[in-house]
Amino acid sequence: MNTLLFLAIFACFGYQAQAYICPCNWNYFDGRCYYISRGSANNWLAARADCRARGGDLAVPTSKINNQHIYQAMKSSNVGTVYIGFYRVAEGLGTKKFYTVRGVEASYTNWLAGEPNNSGGVEDCVELVYKSPFLKNGGDVGGRWNDLPCNGYPRHYVCQTSFQRYEN
Repeated sequence: MNTLLFLAIFACFGYQAQAYICPCNWNYFDGRCYYISRGSANNWLAARADCRARGGDLAVPTSKINNQHIYQAMKSSNVGTVYIGFYRVAEGLGTKKFYTVRGVEASYTNWLAGEPNNSGGVEDCVELVYKSPFLKNGGDVGGRWNDLPCNGYPRHYVCQTSFQRYEN
């Protein structure tokens, strides 16, 4: 029985258990744990609600290397686009200011060329793109961002939470 318990814990936490503990199906990178959803959420708010129910929030890439980690995880999972933790705050006509789910203005961005464009005046949420269905052969855009409406666009999503340090 003890062997089975150990194997279950090892399968869940794997090699990471030596230094950091992330929840099952999450991966550790640069002080955070990340989870790429297995299925799609109907909208950005539903994606955020699921992340919060899992003990985290939508992921907020804060640097190029952090963004690349999420992009590489998407490639490995063959997930084309994911909701991330940025949204536009209405501060006046045509504003391009985006804030994180923590309520601070975005300090790092990685927009696709011509984005954010707030097409139709309703693109207030953000997706990180690995494959764009709008490019030839579903072209790889390298983890760039696109603004999109918060509703009506089912997407996978990336959650982020703090890790727990493993203590002996």
